[in-house]
Amino acid sequence: MKISGVIVALLLILWSGAQVKAETYTVFMKNRAFNPAQLPIKVGDTVQWINDDEDVHLVISGKDLNDPAKGKPLDSGTLLPKQTFSYTFSTPGVYPYMCVIHWSLQSITGMAGMIGEVVVETDDRAERR
Repeated sequence: MKISGVIVALLLILWSGAQVKAETYTVFMKNRAFNPAQLPIKVGDTVQWINDDEDVHLVISGKDLNDPAKGKPLDSGTLLPKQTFSYTFSTPGVYPYMCVIHWSLQSITGMAGMIGEVVVETDDRAERR
């Protein structure tokens, strides 16, 4: 009976060490920019976008308006000031996104448009412990 209790205790220790809590990251929308514009995360992590501006903004997948991936998987709808949008990434890859309202600022400001990118990597945090 004592040996099985020790084995169970060891298994619980190993199991709890392998568990990794997913992270939540924040991207702010302000002054017609995403900050940070590029965000590296791990599979299972969540990104929360906060409209910290006086303008309305959107978070929508795609590099530009003609991107066939536009709106997949990200589509926040219109975000009024102080509203948020969250998405949990379950698949590795590069996810470009934009604010459709402000994506083409180059002609107005000379700066790149309101675009961003989430880079989702395989979660190896449990393996590094």
